[in-house]
Amino acid sequence: MNTTEYDNIFNEYLTSDIVLKLFNLYNAIERKKFELKDEKSYFNHATYYIMYFISILKENEEDNLMNYYEKALKRIEYIREKEKEKLIDDYSDPILFKGNSPKKYLSELEKVDFND
Repeated sequence: MNTTEYDNIFNEYLTSDIVLKLFNLYNAIERKKFELKDEKSYFNHATYYIMYFISILKENEEDNLMNYYEKALKRIEYIREKEKEKLIDDYSDPILFKGNSPKKYLSELEKVDFND
């Protein structure tokens, strides 16, 4: 039997607590996105990667995930700057956040001091 995305997501480890925690994180990020939409236009495209970096940064399951929000943003902004330097006029936030480019920076991010 082939494993499907459905099987990967809906398994015996998924609990209502996990779903609720992630849903609340998503809603909090969306509220922040609305608050900062004029200041950080790339937010419209970055929700997935904000959640992704929060999941990498969290230290344990009990943590308040929004405590990692600013840390995640620092990493995303670092990646944006690197991509802008590399692509110059061809850079686009929608393209950056629709692809896997941010994940290519994971090992580099571990070496950067973000003062957090």
